[in-house]
Amino acid sequence: MSLQTRIAKLEHRHKPKGRYVLRVSRPPTSDELASIACAKAEGRRHAILPHRCDTVDEWLARYGREALQ
Repeated sequence: MSLQTRIAKLEHRHKPKGRYVLRVSRPPTSDELASIACAKAEGRRHAILPHRCDTVDEWLARYGREALQ
């Protein structure tokens, strides 16, 4: 293994690998899609969730009953 390969592996190993919770709209915006691509490219674990709602009625109005299935 070359020195360059070993250094690259060490740098990759020492990168912070936090987790992402990505809140996306329906359909996702270009910024949200970019955030998803970034999380994947960095090898981070991520969860994709809908935006928060204050009530069940608001959630149903935003995402619809088909999202419950």
